[in-house]
Amino acid sequence: MKRWLRNLPLRIKIALFTSVILSVSLFTLTLITIQLEEAYSKNDLEEQAKILLNTLPYSLRDELYFIELDELKEVAIKVGQSGQFERFVIYDRDGIILADSENKNLMPSEDPDPFGQELVKLIADKTHIQWSDKHLRAGQSVFLNKERIGAVSVTISTKTLKARSQAIVQQSIIISFLVLSAGGLSSFILARQISNPLLKLKQEANEMAGDKKDLRVKIAATDEIGELGLAFNEMAESIENRERELRELTASLEQKVEERTEELRLRNVELTQMATTDPLTKINNRRRFFELASNEYERSK
Repeated sequence: MKRWLRNLPLRIKIALFTSVILSVSLFTLTLITIQLEEAYSKNDLEEQAKILLNTLPYSLRDELYFIELDELKEVAIKVGQSGQFERFVIYDRDGIILADSENKNLMPSEDPDPFGQELVKLIADKTHIQWSDKHLRAGQSVFLNKERIGAVSVTISTKTLKARSQAIVQQSIIISFLVLSAGGLSSFILARQISNPLLKLKQEANEMAGDKKDLRVKIAATDEIGELGLAFNEMAESIENRERELRELTASLEQKVEERTEELRLRNVELTQMATTDPLTKINNRRRFFELASNEYERSK
């Protein structure tokens, strides 16, 4: 795997690395956005429930105090039909259900409701909230002149919360696709801006290694790639100067060798003449005479 990644072209490495970074960043940002939106939406629903629970009891305190079941049922049904809640329930001071918007013909039971029992234990203006996958259930105790006379609860659907989360996910997917597309295109262009000059530099280096010793890189920018090309030109200039100096040194040495060889040849001729001629008369001496005689004798055989 590592070798495969190492052998990939530079432009692909850059594009792949950028895409991975963008994908991880967008995925993390999307998760954070969804979590924040869910938290804000839950807080909005809780605030909505609290506002309604703070206002509704004012219209039914007398009926709840005197346990006027018909009036309480009518209030519960009207609140339920308003469309703001899925369910509206009224409890007495013991937590027994007196009216329920989902059941018009409900008759009070002798057994208290568990949720109602929790509500009637609350202090004034304290809201008890329960969350489930589909609903938010909230309730408060109802007081009249500091006397607890019962409690009320509302149930709100979380469909809007899920719809907002789904909308955010869809928007995030679209935005992520657009950003990834733009990022991929930008990284590809950036990779080409980096890899193309390097490929050109490699090509020119190969040509220089052949016969084009005087080849130089064209500097098109002043960035790191341009500095690399400038360094390459300086290196090529140095190599060319070194080769020229070596050629000049070789030619100079060859000339000196030829001159020395000629001097040795002339010296050898001079020594030969000195060995075979008389220094005063400049005619052949006895050594030269015997050499000529020996040569003639050998030739006459």
